[in-house]
Amino acid sequence: MLASIFDSLKDNSNYFSQLTIVGGHGFNFLQQAIASLRHTVPIAPTLIFNPNYQSMNNCYSLFMALKNNTDRDVLIIHSDVVYEPTIVNKIMRSPYTALVVDNKKQLTAESMKVTVANGRVTDISKALSPKTSYGEYIGIAKVQKKHLPKLMVALEAIVKETSNLFYDDAFRSILGDVNFRVVDTDGLPWTEVDNKYDLRIARRIYKDLSSRSRI
Repeated sequence: MLASIFDSLKDNSNYFSQLTIVGGHGFNFLQQAIASLRHTVPIAPTLIFNPNYQSMNNCYSLFMALKNNTDRDVLIIHSDVVYEPTIVNKIMRSPYTALVVDNKKQLTAESMKVTVANGRVTDISKALSPKTSYGEYIGIAKVQKKHLPKLMVALEAIVKETSNLFYDDAFRSILGDVNFRVVDTDGLPWTEVDNKYDLRIARRIYKDLSSRSRI
């Protein structure tokens, strides 16, 4: 999965000047993996250890990543997604703060669903109805520099109040103030890896992408 993410950054390296990775469980293995893949990405990664990974969700990880990185637009990528690198190009070309959304997939109770009105994201939650939702947020987002202060305030509030919320909840809390737009996957391949079945899909996608890149 890390190799897939690095490949997408390499293919779109003109958009990036800094790479920050936050880890917790298995941090030593993460360090080793990054060292072995360092030659595949043109930016030297900054690696941050989250000491509270067992008690806090990814809200705190994102808060740590952004603390010293609010002077430019930021691309956020979940570490458990494998995807077509074109998706990163699509969102980086968007002139907005935006979420990448699968607009083709059949939604389930576990999908991180979004609702949209006039091109603007109006809600994000797994609790939303699949029938009225636009699609599934795949775990890739771009936040413009001008919106980062509001996001940081929301993240800090969540971190102080509770440990069992995700950064999607911070997004949700600022939707009234921040115009999140949608970048559709339009059928481009991706998957989130939660189990062995997902892992088989991810390996198939990555194998296909790797073979295409050699043509």
